[in-house]
Amino acid sequence: MASYLQSKVEIDKAELTRQLHDNLGGLIVAALMDTAWAEQNLTASAGQAQEKLRRVRQSLGAAIDLKRKLIEELRPTLLDNFGLFAALSWQLKQRCAQPPLRVTEKFPDAEPQLSAETGIALFRYFEEALHLIVQDKSATSVDLEATIENSCLRVALSHDGRPFTERDDSDFPEFASLKHRIWRLHGKFEVSQSGGASFLCAVVPLAMSEHRAAP
Repeated sequence: MASYLQSKVEIDKAELTRQLHDNLGGLIVAALMDTAWAEQNLTASAGQAQEKLRRVRQSLGAAIDLKRKLIEELRPTLLDNFGLFAALSWQLKQRCAQPPLRVTEKFPDAEPQLSAETGIALFRYFEEALHLIVQDKSATSVDLEATIENSCLRVALSHDGRPFTERDDSDFPEFASLKHRIWRLHGKFEVSQSGGASFLCAVVPLAMSEHRAAP
């Protein structure tokens, strides 16, 4: 059931993203073009109308910015266009900007070829793990490191805040979601402490089937 729900959410997000981009985006751009034409063709004496059209154009521009923001939140275009590492880097900087957290990141020189399902699953895992860190408000720095070892991709997210092992996992349903996302990829989810830092790690084999039957 959890696998079905996670897949269904991603399908619905992808469809909504397409609708926002293709349909709503087209309507707004058409309205902007008509507004610009009307502004240019009004007589100089129609000052009040010019001002109202200018405000309409500003509102339509804000609507385009909002549409882009919603699309990125639903499904980051960086993931589809530039790959997982670019999407993780973008999410790390966006999420840690407010409140400002010190961030570092390290990626392999070359990104492995990932299926669409694996890419979005790892991005959602990272998104949820980062949310756990930021919402606690005790961390001042967050570090991201991706490595490839023994035909596996390891994505490690560490922070200097309160260790997760000091919390009751039952209070954090996000942990169940994290574990399930990685389990579906035949991988391992690990929580550990080292040198004053707390780590959330996902280790996923690069050669894997797209689906795994529920236990």
